[in-house]
Amino acid sequence: MAADASLRLKNCVFKQAPNSIERAFGVWKRTFHVLHGEIRMKPANVSRIIIACAVLHNLRLMWGNQQWIRSF
Repeated sequence: MAADASLRLKNCVFKQAPNSIERAFGVWKRTFHVLHGEIRMKPANVSRIIIACAVLHNLRLMWGNQQWIRSF
């Protein structure tokens, strides 16, 4: 019985994870134009761009200013 409940919880969490990831990338794509289309660069550079977007997104959330990124 407990194993069945834990399995249902695990399945529920796994179903929700892709939704959260898709929402996060949706927010990033609206904020960072570089993510709108195909990025034609070396994979190492693409990784750096995505990490930079994540860092800038987190800074924006920390500072609470939604418009600061558009001033650049």
